[in-house]
This record gives sequence, C-alpha cells and structure tokens, in this order.
Amino acid sequence: MKYSGLMGAAMILLLAASCGGGGGGGGGNGSPVPQPPPAKYTYAGRVVDAAGAGIADAQVQLSQLSRVTDESGAFSFGSLTGGTYNLSVQAPDGLFLAQQISLTADETNARIALSESRDCFEIVRIAPQLNSDGASLSGEVVLEFSREVDAASADGSDFTFTPGAGDVAVVVDGRTVTLQPALELATSQRYRLKVSQHLQSVQGQELPSDAYTYFATEARDSVPPRLVSSIPSESVTDVPRNTEVRFTMSDELAPISAQDELSVTVVPSASATPAIAGNVLTLSFASALAATTEYIITVSGLKDDAENVGEQFILSFVTGSVIESFDDVEPDWNRFGDLIVFARKSGGQYDLYTMHSDGGELAQVTDTSYDERHPRFSSDGQLIAYQANAFGNWDIFVYERSSGQSVQLTAEADDDIQPTFCGTFSDIIAFVQRPGYNQPDRIFLMNYDGSLLREADVTFNRNQREPRFHPLIDNQLLFVTDEGGDSDIYVKSAFLEGDSPTNANVTGNLASNETLGAWSPDGSIIAFLSDSGGVRNVWLCDPTGAAYQRLTSFSEPVDWLVFSPNVGENLLLVSMGASGHHHLALVSLTDGTVVEELT
Repeated sequence: MKYSGLMGAAMILLLAASCGGGGGGGGGNGSPVPQPPPAKYTYAGRVVDAAGAGIADAQVQLSQLSRVTDESGAFSFGSLTGGTYNLSVQAPDGLFLAQQISLTADETNARIALSESRDCFEIVRIAPQLNSDGASLSGEVVLEFSREVDAASADGSDFTFTPGAGDVAVVVDGRTVTLQPALELATSQRYRLKVSQHLQSVQGQELPSDAYTYFATEARDSVPPRLVSSIPSESVTDVPRNTEVRFTMSDELAPISAQDELSVTVVPSASATPAIAGNVLTLSFASALAATTEYIITVSGLKDDAENVGEQFILSFVTGSVIESFDDVEPDWNRFGDLIVFARKSGGQYDLYTMHSDGGELAQVTDTSYDERHPRFSSDGQLIAYQANAFGNWDIFVYERSSGQSVQLTAEADDDIQPTFCGTFSDIIAFVQRPGYNQPDRIFLMNYDGSLLREADVTFNRNQREPRFHPLIDNQLLFVTDEGGDSDIYVKSAFLEGDSPTNANVTGNLASNETLGAWSPDGSIIAFLSDSGGVRNVWLCDPTGAAYQRLTSFSEPVDWLVFSPNVGENLLLVSMGASGHHHLALVSLTDGTVVEELT
C-alpha cells in the first residue's frame, strides 16, 4: 500500500449521557455536582517502513512532547488530554511525516508508516532533522516534497521560525524547497519551524495540515555575517546626494572600535565614516556626493560579535541631483558616551538615530515601516524609551542598546505617548495616556519593564502633557497643562506611592503659550518654549517661576529643547525650523546664539 500515514484502531468518541429532566443541573439539595477530572488518554504504537519493519531511533513529536522509538519502532505517550495534536515523525534516514491527529480515546495500536512514495502532497524529508542538535546558525532548511511545489504559491509567509529569524527567502527547485532566514540563528537555541498547510503543489494540492519540525542550534558561532539588504539598493538611480548608506547584516556586528580589519572603498573617492548599531553598518559622507554619478562601494573585513569575518560585498548606485531634506525632531542627550538620540523622517516614516554631540558617528537605531518618535535615554544610557504606532495607535516601547531588541510595554486602546525616564537610576518611566472622548490627557508611571503601572495624580483634572523628571529627585517632574486659554509649565511634586501630589504653576505670569519645560542638570534652571512675540523661542526661569529671561530670538520656531547633561557646559540642544524640515543645533546658554549646526 503506497499511502503513508496513520493506520490504527478507530478513535472512539465517548458521549456522556445526560440524566434527569430539564431545569437544574445540581444535586438533590441544590448544591453543584463536582465535575470529574478531565479524562487522560494514551497514544502509542509503532513507526514502520514500507515493508512493515519497525524503525528504531525514529523521532516522534506530539505537539510539545517528544519520544524516540525503541528497537522495534515502538513509542508511547501517556496522560494526554483529549484534543487535536500535531504529529511529526522522522526516521534516522531522513524520511519525514507530519499530520494532525484527534485524540478522543486511548489509541495503543497506532501504525505510522514511512515511505518515499505518497499518495498526496506531503513533506517527505527535511533537514536539519527533527529534534536534532547542532544545526548551523546560518538557519538554512531544506525540505523535500512528494510532488513538485508551485513556486508561485510559496513565499516567506508560508514558513515561520519561532523564535523569529527575520524574513525568510524561499527557493523552489521542483520538489525541493530551500529556506534561508535573513537573520543568523542564536546559539544553543531550540527552534520550531511551521510550514503552512496552504503551500501548494503544481497540481493545486495543499498539505494535509500545518507541518512542524524542531531543531536546536550549535553552541558556538562560527558563521560569518552576510549581507541581507542595503539602502540604497543595488543599481538604483536618482539617489539623494546627501544619502547615508546602510548595510543590514545577518548577525550582530562587533563594535566599530573592534573592527580592525574593516576596509571601505568608495569610487569615485568620497570620505565615508563608518558606524555600527546592532547588525547595521552605516556610512556617513563628509559632504554631498557628486550629482548624477555612479558610485561603487566595496566593504571587506567586517566582523560579527563573535569575530567571524564576512566576505567582501559591493554596492553600486547612481546619484540624482537632489539634496534630500530631513525632519530631525525630539532629541535627547545622555552624558554616558556623550550620545544624542532623535527621530528623523527621511522617507515615509520616522526612525530613531543616534550620534555624538559633535554630529559624528550617525547611526540608525530603528528601520521599520511605521513611525518611532519621542526617544528618551535611561539614566545610564543603556535603554531608550520611545513611542511607536506599530499597531495603529501609539504604544510605549523600550529599546535595549546592548541587544538591539525592542520590547513593547503598553498595549492600550488609547494612545500612549511622550515617555521619559526618571533622572536617577531607579528607571521609572512617565508617559502620557491620551484617552480622547473629551477626557483629559493623563500622566502614568511604570517601571522600565512595564510593571507597576499607575496614574501619577488622580486629583488633577486638566490635560497633562510632556512630563520631564527632575534630574536629581524622582518625586518631582515638569509637565504642561491648559490654563485659562493658554498652556503653562507646572511642577508636580510628591506623586509617588503614599504621597499627596501638589501642582505649582511656574509660568502663570506670562501671557503666552509655554510648552516643553526642561531642567538643567543640577535642577537650578528651567528652560521652556514660549510663543511670546509670535515665534516659539527659548526662555529660562528659576524653579519657582519668580524670574524669567528670554534666551533666543530666532526667526524660525524652536520645537524642542534639552540641556547638555554635562554640568558647566552651558549648552542647549534644540530642534528648530519649519514644519517637516527641522534641524538640530547647539545653542549657547550665555547669549542664545547657535554654536553649531548638527544636522
């Protein structure tokens, strides 16, 4: 018999008889009848070859449970709850079978026959083998099917790695499908691969069910990094002359300080500064590239974080005549590493970038199809809180610089925006929840991992926006609220657990809109924005609001400000310019002039 599958005793569906008439379901005295524990079943049998001989050492995976057959091909699973299970079986010679079974009674005589010949469209072989160890971190998986696969029906969405490994490239060659995940797999990690039932043969047959296999990776990283994608893409034309070039690699890269073998050649010659963030190598050019010119960039000697050296790769593109305008907004400045983070719109959406305070070593942090905004460093500079509209509304995320990974902290139906870390090392995050429906915006607090979510002040019934912690005191922050038709800067104190919050207006004597208050590093000065005179500029006041001073008199509006974290440096970092065309600049606290344009 050619068909390979499950052949055993019929499953018996046990129907529980109902007793008594309609109405109550309790005991004679009206008390509920104790429910019996769920039934437990056994699933056992043999794995055999086409001739009926038992296959020893075959892997049998029943959803999350695994067994290895004995010398006769026998296996057994006990204490199973009734339901549907995913069954995967693979013999030592590579023959593979994946099906679903429904267990509603004991099955002790299952016969699972493995053969090359199949009557329907199935996976016949798969490598790495089921439940194998030491799989290559390259992540390549090769599947052999019983029929030729319809290449038009096969794409990366049909194959899912868990944990994730990025987009999956699919190559179809007759009955063989080769998968290549974009990202290198982690060491000593067990992976699950799901193959969608909707994959089709050239005859239009689908798989009998979703198919699953499992394998574990090798313990040591010996796989060189490979190029996954580049921006610009290969051979594109009309590239902006002030473009950055970004190469996304398959693995985390060694820091730039450890890239002693890295070589970057640009033809025609152009000065390029490399920077590394996670698995991305970014090249920033000292000046605009020549117009309508073909450039060829050759990169060699690039090392991953395990010091494996990747192969040389080459990118060519042709510039246009345009110098692209960026929108650089919402910067933050951390004293550890003298690093600045900000949001930049250079295409269809905002992404997060970092650079040093001299404008050098620009590096892209996020690269997604949605917006990331309002980045804020933790006190030690290792975490970045930000807001993103990945799922249609704004939620709070935290990015860990050491791993390059982001974690979503909020998932409310309301927009959660404007996160900010406390100034000390307690890593409390304040953010604004915007409920809509004529409800005021409110400030919430949580820990850096999203735990202990609570409202900062339930007694304040007006809008509260743009929270900024005191640099030295967790229990004090600045915020903006509506007051008498305009907006003012307030100081909120004593809002942590067990305290009674107080709110003091520090800009109530100004007949203008004041927004975005920020403390100096020692807490002695508050800087804020005011539209007094018609254009938003920077003003200063003392923490009580007793004395005010206008600092800048720019003709273009200032939309954001943050103090240099270095006490005594007397600088502000601002975002200024027309809507959609903001740039970052350093401003002197002494005379209010621009010291340096950073972008």
